[in-house]
Amino acid sequence: MPVSGSSRRILAASGLLVAIALVSGCSSDGDSTGGSQSPSVSGSKSGASGSPTGSAKPTATPQPSFSPIPTLKGEVGARSDATVSSCAAASGGWAAKGTVKNPTKARSDYVVVVSMLDAENRTLGVSWTREDDVKPDEARSWEVAVKVTGEKLTCVLRVTRAKSG
Repeated sequence: MPVSGSSRRILAASGLLVAIALVSGCSSDGDSTGGSQSPSVSGSKSGASGSPTGSAKPTATPQPSFSPIPTLKGEVGARSDATVSSCAAASGGWAAKGTVKNPTKARSDYVVVVSMLDAENRTLGVSWTREDDVKPDEARSWEVAVKVTGEKLTCVLRVTRAKSG
């Protein structure tokens, strides 16, 4: 059955609207800066004015809100430099411990970020530690406390490294 010109335009417009909806559903809200020792949770995402953005109702899932994670000048990803020796519920939340080992030939500074995720991979809390002036081939212990509650949470690491100085 042949399709008329107006039907083609309607189909094309419909396809464009679907594509726009899919892309906008995948966009970031711009607040992926991470966490601190004392994360707080709010019920909806807010704009600069503190009121919910858009006209949609607040989401049922709490959205974590954290202070910025430090960045290191000239940092590179260094996840393979770190290990986790324990991640478990502790007094006041969860605790993670591990080691960073500097594989470079220069003293390095590290930022180790621990995110606590639930079974649906939602971030419930984030904490970080900074280990400065780690010597070449040195293994240094790190430890963070994350103020979250829950069972069967998963610790996820993000590690960056930069030359000390």
